[in-house]
Amino acid sequence: MSLAVVYPVCSFIGFAVCKELLENGYETVGVGLGIEPSDRWLEIGRNANARYVGLEEFTGEEECRHIFIDLYRHRDFDIITNSLKEFPINKQAIVHYILPITSPHSVCRSEQSQLILLPTVYGPYQPEEFLYQSIIRGNEPTPNLIDDPDNLLYIDDVATHIVQSMNKRGDFSMISTEKQEWEKGLEILDRSPLRFSSLNKRHICQNACITTLPITPTMDIQEGLNKQIQTAETDGI
Repeated sequence: MSLAVVYPVCSFIGFAVCKELLENGYETVGVGLGIEPSDRWLEIGRNANARYVGLEEFTGEEECRHIFIDLYRHRDFDIITNSLKEFPINKQAIVHYILPITSPHSVCRSEQSQLILLPTVYGPYQPEEFLYQSIIRGNEPTPNLIDDPDNLLYIDDVATHIVQSMNKRGDFSMISTEKQEWEKGLEILDRSPLRFSSLNKRHICQNACITTLPITPTMDIQEGLNKQIQTAETDGI
């Protein structure tokens, strides 16, 4: 059985990737920032192929062939990248770094690594740095939003394609085959897209060496937003 590591495992993208790996039969070690996992771990913790380890106790996995590092949440970037200095990495493992395509950051990488750039990803537990969750929480949007208004994908679709592409070589970015989905979401949330037109001027990482991976959404945006709203109301996040 193949073994993969996900860090931090209870994060927005990390948790979805962990679930997808388990559903595809991978033994998965979830590494968390804390000694004890968050309540979300209960959703998958009973799976015999899932194991949680706190960062301080993680000593590496010799049989691991894939390590997924979730850097999608902007405010956690420095914390996670600093912790990676002591993170035990099997030399034979491919390290997959996951970042938003709007990120101003770069990561120190080895040749045995892959960069995965994501557009705006929505769904339950979306970070507040993104506009939808900010609106759902009733907060006034700030200039620090990191949305990519040109592309929108649901969290489950993203996790599915990350795992499907884990054995492919080279960096890649995901884009949606559906246009203006981000604007449709704002209209569902009763907000005018014109109010946030300044987001179109933000930096988008562009590199000729990065392959574009078109994704056809499988989730209707109304249904996806309903799931996000319900989770926010139930869990108080």
